[in-house]
Amino acid sequence: MTKRAIRASLLILIPISSSLVVCPTHAAGLNGFWSTNISACDKIFVKKGVRLSISKDSDFYGDGLVIDKNAISTKTATCNIKHAKTNGQITHMDTVCTTETTFLDIKFVFQMIDDNAILRVNSELPELNVQYGRCFTKQTPSALNSISR
Repeated sequence: MTKRAIRASLLILIPISSSLVVCPTHAAGLNGFWSTNISACDKIFVKKGVRLSISKDSDFYGDGLVIDKNAISTKTATCNIKHAKTNGQITHMDTVCTTETTFLDIKFVFQMIDDNAILRVNSELPELNVQYGRCFTKQTPSALNSISR
């Protein structure tokens, strides 16, 4: 993947949020496998041995996102959650992300719509908000602790 493609992918990941408060990084309701196209979850997430990962061809079907306790993973980056704050249905996360070529500090804001839908919020550019549905695939149960990154 070229540097330009990685930068373009990361721009989609950068919702700018308000200030964060240091606290434990457990947003349990957000844990799971999320996709912009829930009808293609089995094509976006693939099983490799005992682990789930985002498939090489996932871009053809939709955007995939994995939230696992202290990390957020996409096809192009893995982000370790440093701080998180939940206020009602809104969760702010301060992360350090790594790609093949760089480290970045990225702030995520997620809004829980319901148990199976979240919105990744960009407060400065609402037109870049992205809705995700929770994937329920055959592979999903009990796979959160062994995600391939």
